Amino acid sequence: MIKFKFKNNTLIKISILIFALSLCFLVISFKTIKNNKPSLTSMTVKEKLIEINELSVNKYCYTKVIKEENSKKFSNIELPFTQKYFIVKYDGTIKSGIDLKSCSIKITNKNIQLTIPKSKILSHYIDDNSIEVFDEHSGLFNKLNLKDMLKEISSEKNKVEKDVIKKGLLKKSNEYTKKYLKNVLSSMGFKKITLKYR
Repeated sequence: MIKFKFKNNTLIKISILIFALSLCFLVISFKTIKNNKPSLTSMTVKEKLIEINELSVNKYCYTKVIKEENSKKFSNIELPFTQKYFIVKYDGTIKSGIDLKSCSIKITNKNIQLTIPKSKILSHYIDDNSIEVFDEHSGLFNKLNLKDMLKEISSEKNKVEKDVIKKGLLKKSNEYTKKYLKNVLSSMGFKKITLKYR
C-alpha cells in the first residue's frame, strides 16, 4: 500500500478555506434573496383592497305584495267614478357591505391596523321580470298608470330597508366583513391584525 505523507498541510488548509468561503457566499446570497422579497406597505395593501372596491358581504332576498287604493275627494267627500286600486307582487334583493376606498392602513413589521367604515346598504334591486299585477281598477276620472305602481314600490323599498336594518342586517355585515378581511390580510403574511370602525 502506498501512503502519501504531506510535510505540511497547506493544501488541506486551502481546501478548507475555499469550502468556508463558498458556504459563507451561499448563506449571504440566501439572506439577500430573502430580504429582497417585496415588502408590503400601506400603499400596496390599500391598492389590493381598492381592487375589490365595494365589498359586498351580505345579501337579503325578499318577496313583497303591496296593495294601494285611493280616490279623489272634495271636502272629504269621495267623488264618484274616481276610485282606483291595484295589488302587485315583486321580488327584491338588498346587498350590504363597505366601501374599501375610504379605509386607512397602518403597518408595523408584520402587524397591521385597518380602519374601515361601518357597513351600509350598497344596492337595492327590484327584479322587473318578477313584477305581477293581481288586481287593478281604474276610475273613470282617475286613471291608474304605471307611475302609480312604481311610486308605491319605491316608497316600499325605503320601508323594507329600515326594517332589515332594524332586524340586524348591517350588524351581521360588520361581522362578515371582519372575518373576510382578516382572512385576506392573514394570507398576505400579517401576524397581528387589528380592525377598527370609524
